Amino acid sequence: MALNFFESCIFQSSNRIFNGFFRLSVAFMSQSSSTFRATPIPNYGLYGEAIDAREELGLHIEEIHERSRDEGWLIKPHYHGRLFQVICLISGSVEVHLDTKTYSVDSLGFVTVPMGTIHEFIFTPNTQGFVVTLTDTILTTIRQTQTVSFFDDVLRTPSVIEFGLAGDAATQLETYISLMRSELAEENAGRSASLTMLSALFLTHLSRHLDSERRSHVTTSPHARVLEQFKVKVDQNFRRHLSIKDYAEDLNISTSTLNRVCRQHLNTSAKGFIAQRILAEA
Repeated sequence: MALNFFESCIFQSSNRIFNGFFRLSVAFMSQSSSTFRATPIPNYGLYGEAIDAREELGLHIEEIHERSRDEGWLIKPHYHGRLFQVICLISGSVEVHLDTKTYSVDSLGFVTVPMGTIHEFIFTPNTQGFVVTLTDTILTTIRQTQTVSFFDDVLRTPSVIEFGLAGDAATQLETYISLMRSELAEENAGRSASLTMLSALFLTHLSRHLDSERRSHVTTSPHARVLEQFKVKVDQNFRRHLSIKDYAEDLNISTSTLNRVCRQHLNTSAKGFIAQRILAEA
């Protein structure tokens, strides 16, 4: 008998949780061959809270600092059995652990966390952004309005989206977050219906961008766009002897990300590339 969507999600969640337990178990065994400690990974509603938190409306939005600042900007490994989350990074950076994979995300980045995905976040202090949480209840309602399984991929697969300098798509998503927060703040007539429709629009734009990004060639990736912008800015400003920090701030990324992109694509640091440009002009 074929599984329905959420039965399939639960099945995949079980596999993710098993893989996460296995990964952590191996880490513990490698630290001590004589003692094995099984550390259960908590299944939360919202981080540190009961599983059925915020069930009534099916949607919760909070700023990243509200929960992470008191935790030293560290959200320890955990999973959500009935919640889908999107981490919306506006400024700052975060090291993301999704099951067995690790990513580094700088400003203007979105991270999707499907049900059952074991995840951990290490934010830099004062990171700004939002955590959007949708329950399985509101997701079921949204999917019942769809004639095709448009959201299946985004709801099932952990993803990291870096927008780089291409802010239009990110701005659209931020607009929906702002509208959803406004609805949550007021008990107006039709609030539940409005939140469901706004959540569907949010997921639609997120799915569209993921689909577009996956169909694009690597040369159109956000990092490639950042590199091209950096080259242009160096050509325009190398005589002014700007610092790497100046260039990074102008590009809205960290200096570490700028250096990493340069090393990956140019086999030199950002400072090295600027020096080469100066020598070429001499």
